[in-house]
Amino acid sequence: GARETGDEEGCRTNPYQCAAKEWTFGIGAATTGGANVIIGKTYTNEEIADQYAKDLRKVSKCIIDYYPYNDMNQNQIDALGSLIFNIGCQGSRFFLDRSGRFKKTQLYKAAIDKDFIRMCNTFPNYSRVNGKVHKSILKRRLRERDLCLTPVNN
Repeated sequence: GARETGDEEGCRTNPYQCAAKEWTFGIGAATTGGANVIIGKTYTNEEIADQYAKDLRKVSKCIIDYYPYNDMNQNQIDALGSLIFNIGCQGSRFFLDRSGRFKKTQLYKAAIDKDFIRMCNTFPNYSRVNGKVHKSILKRRLRERDLCLTPVNN
């Protein structure tokens, strides 16, 4: 959950541009309560924690509303949560095809089919920035995939 995502995102009090050139602050927050990131501002730990909690609630809502989480183990949920935190709920579920129509992603199709091994194995597909594989994002996706594929011992 939160620990895996936080570990992947890191934490910065000053706004910076992420790999996709989006202005970001704190723990991967690209917006502040719907407003744009304030460039030049130093965010407090409280502001960062509040935004992180909001962002994690959005991720949880996405998983609960759209994914068969009752059939998933905790590692699958945590890995999926880290991915969704990074690419967004919509981005995890749909893409625009060449004709401009929304199509379900392979990840989402596999999840709906409850084929969680197939779902986990799609994670590296989400490692491109502006059409090119980004090395550090690919490494993150491979860590998320490996977590996703790790069985949970009860």
